[in-house]
Amino acid sequence: MLYRLLKIWIRTGYAMFFRRVYIRGIEKVDVDRPSIFAVNHPSAFLEPTLIATHVSFPVHFLTRGDVFNRKFLWFFNATNQVPVFRFKDGFNQLRNNQDSFERCYSKLLDGAKLLIFCEGSMKWIKRMRGVQPGAAKLAFGTLELRSDLPLVIHPVGVNYDDHTRFRSDVMVEIGDPVEVATFWEEYNVNGRSAIKALTAEVHKGLANSVLHIERDEDLKRGALLWDVVKNDFLAGGRMKQIFSNPFTAVDAALECLNDRSDIKAYSDIKNTIDEYAELADCQGIRDDQVIRLKSGKKVPGALLELILMPFALLNGPPLLFATFVSRIATPSVEFYSSVRMVLFTLFYTFYLLLLPFVFVLLSINWWYFVFIPIGGWLYLQVRGYFNVFIKSLLMPKNTKDKLHERRNKILDYFGTFGREKIS
Repeated sequence: MLYRLLKIWIRTGYAMFFRRVYIRGIEKVDVDRPSIFAVNHPSAFLEPTLIATHVSFPVHFLTRGDVFNRKFLWFFNATNQVPVFRFKDGFNQLRNNQDSFERCYSKLLDGAKLLIFCEGSMKWIKRMRGVQPGAAKLAFGTLELRSDLPLVIHPVGVNYDDHTRFRSDVMVEIGDPVEVATFWEEYNVNGRSAIKALTAEVHKGLANSVLHIERDEDLKRGALLWDVVKNDFLAGGRMKQIFSNPFTAVDAALECLNDRSDIKAYSDIKNTIDEYAELADCQGIRDDQVIRLKSGKKVPGALLELILMPFALLNGPPLLFATFVSRIATPSVEFYSSVRMVLFTLFYTFYLLLLPFVFVLLSINWWYFVFIPIGGWLYLQVRGYFNVFIKSLLMPKNTKDKLHERRNKILDYFGTFGREKIS
């Protein structure tokens, strides 16, 4: 019961915190088969809650053992969490892992879906990292108890535009199932070789599910390209005509950026992206706002944003407080958004519960408070239009033309590559 209630509550928080959450490949998951979700790990605990709140079946999690306090053991059990301990937690704690693994075996034998972070560490970077053998060992350990269990491993990539930015987008790609039984015979002959082979297969699947920027020098460039291609797809542009979904569009563009077989072509498009980035930074404008510069909706959108601005102010305190606390309390960027999202959802809930009493004290009909979250939600749909409207008035026409010229050049280049890729 607690799991289901939290699932609804946290999903509502995600609907406000993120602009869009895409889940692709859910049809590949057979709800009747036990499964291990091998997931990448760019943030603290956004990934497991994102997946759990956007699928129809319950998910169990392997969670850092150092956060398990015996006083709250009932909560961890009720929310399907299983502790796993690391070397840094101490040798005595490591011995507890055997109990944890046995709990995992038991859950998988019962047909559960178990989520494990397969990279072995947490790092905020738009890049595929190495896969550790934990998922393979867990899978084979389960089959040792029942060799005919139809267990599969699903590589899952969670890809953020920028998880530190409010109202950014997330794309979750669930990969094809890897049949553990395929490697069982080899495991009985040479366990180490089978674990290595299964891990390599999971790595291959995860590489197809994680949007990847190969070089450090291209991280900022790739992030901008990511936005340009995805935003064009969502706006119904040329990428929408080439690709069936935003994930494959961004994936193709990043693959092209990572390819340096044609140095001249790479240098040309790199320079164009850099010129676009420099121009946009000078004007203090994001790519999605550049699209709106040409939109006929910017004037009515700006008027609506102004009308709804009071609702933004009334809904703002929980987000501002969550942001303030997160910046002080979190040790790294990997923890920042996870803590911020949880605090925002928690503070906003208490804020809405408190508002009716405030209205009564002010001699206002208490039920008027329902207009505050509704108005806040409507504001989010037009948020940013007023800023674009002001920039469209102040920005010289030749600057607008340069922005659109360079943006179109980027889309022309990667659109051509995309057509070649799918042809």
